[in-house]
Amino acid sequence: MNFVVQFGTKSYQLYNGLLERQPVRTKSVTSGIMYAGGDAIAQYVEHRKANEDKATPDRASFVLDRKRLVVFFVYGTCVAGPVYHYWFNYLNELPQVLWRLKQSQQRGKILRAYAYLRSHNIEVKLDTSKLPVTAPLSKWKSKAAKIAADQLIFSSLYTLSFFMGIGLLSGAADRLDAWLDHAAQSATPPAARRKRATATAATASSQPSEPAAKYQELIDRLKLFLQEQEDVFYGTSTANDDGPCEEDDEQCPATAETDAAAASATSVSTSTSTSPLAAKDGMTGDQLRLLEDVLARLEHEQQLATRDLTWRRIWDQTWAHTREVYWTTSCT
Repeated sequence: MNFVVQFGTKSYQLYNGLLERQPVRTKSVTSGIMYAGGDAIAQYVEHRKANEDKATPDRASFVLDRKRLVVFFVYGTCVAGPVYHYWFNYLNELPQVLWRLKQSQQRGKILRAYAYLRSHNIEVKLDTSKLPVTAPLSKWKSKAAKIAADQLIFSSLYTLSFFMGIGLLSGAADRLDAWLDHAAQSATPPAARRKRATATAATASSQPSEPAAKYQELIDRLKLFLQEQEDVFYGTSTANDDGPCEEDDEQCPATAETDAAAASATSVSTSTSTSPLAAKDGMTGDQLRLLEDVLARLEHEQQLATRDLTWRRIWDQTWAHTREVYWTTSCT
């Protein structure tokens, strides 16, 4: 028992020390942990409520949504923590701000009257040390001002930012998942990339969804063009169905092209490139890699459009959900 008390005391002192040295960072991490913990509890409660109507509740099937947990942690750390820190610091100074504002208004009336008299050549002696002093706000008026400012100003704006921020972060997480999936699918060896003609035919037979249809024609044309250029680059032909030819085969088109390119590279001594591929009629290796990168980006954008993960779609869905929440809250 003494160990628990000592551990709690030291942890409390350490946390207070961090608050004094780095208040914003400490509060941000604390807020992120609390948001993530609250979301984990909310997920479990949602799972319990979903199984209440079932005859045999399956509580063991609860799986924590880690992506949603990370979204709440990021929002709590990057948004909620700093916002709470600066807002509540300002809220503590709000009574003093209101008191200074009220006092400046009363003194302003006297000073404006004095200036008006001076403008009409009426000399009036003014002792600024004897100007009236406004009494500070009482304890209850200060608390009422804080509550009113927190509920009428901060609460509405923060609720809006919460739903919009969580929605946009969730959309960003979905886009990241789609990008990782696409990167894993695109990590293919060169031999597999030279078989895009077959994949193009299979893609053309399927009907793409409406959001992704605008990308399909361009992607198909780009794939066919890339296939042709890769055939030239690697010395193969789409009409050669017997597989790659051998170097000693007289009918192999790659042999003639390679010999001609080698002779050209040997005869031109001033050439800076020693690779025979640069002398071919097709694209260079760097150009092919650039074209493949463009194709990968287009396919990624098509995948995002198919899964409704464009930023415009994410913004529309988040805004619609936020308006629904506000409408439900105002009606109830």
